[in-house]
This record gives sequence, structure tokens and C-alpha cells, in this order.
Amino acid sequence: MNSQELDRLLSRYKEAYGQVPDWAEVVSQIMPDLLGPWIEIRSKVIADGALSRKVKELILLGINLVRRYPSGVETHMRGALDAGASKEEIMEVIATSILSSAAPAMYNGPRALKEELKKRKA
Repeated sequence: MNSQELDRLLSRYKEAYGQVPDWAEVVSQIMPDLLGPWIEIRSKVIADGALSRKVKELILLGINLVRRYPSGVETHMRGALDAGASKEEIMEVIATSILSSAAPAMYNGPRALKEELKKRKA
């Protein structure tokens, strides 16, 4: 890949992510041929289809919130707003993510306690 192609590709990353992500800069220096396929897949997946881009961005926002991935949260928050999501829609995603993040602790904590207490009675 020549430098002009690489610059064009990094511009697409800047457009998609709002900046050239640090990981993309590293890959561009070491193995730039990986960047093209990734941005193509991303572009195809995020485009309007059976689900709108807005819905996909909201889903990705929720996933990144639950996974605690700050740069993904930033990217998909911006993407959701750019795709027309309202602040109310985004807040519902945030609230749903809180529920999803808390659910494992709510369910698994008491179960683990119950099992441990059973073992100690034996």
C-alpha cells in the first residue's frame, strides 16, 4: 500500500471514528493492509439495512457501555447522535445498560452466597 492510499484510508478512519484511533495508527505503521478490510466490514455492518444505522449505533453504544470500553462509548455516542438519535433515546440505552450490567451481580451474588452457605452447613 502506498502512502497516498494509506492517507486516504486513515481519512476514512477519522471520518468513521472522529479521529484516527491509536490502534489504527499502530496497525498502519506495522501492517497497513489490515486496515482496509476492517473499515469495509465496519462500513457495511453499520449502514442502513433491516435495522437503521441509528439503531445499530444505539446497540453498539449499549454493548460498549456494558463492556466498559470508553473509546467505543465515545465513538458510538457520536455515531448515534450523528444518525439522529435523541438524547432521550441515548438515555434509555444508558439505563438499559445499567440494568444489564447490574443483573449479573444481582442474580449471581445471592446464588453464590446460597451455595457457599450450603457447603458450610455440610
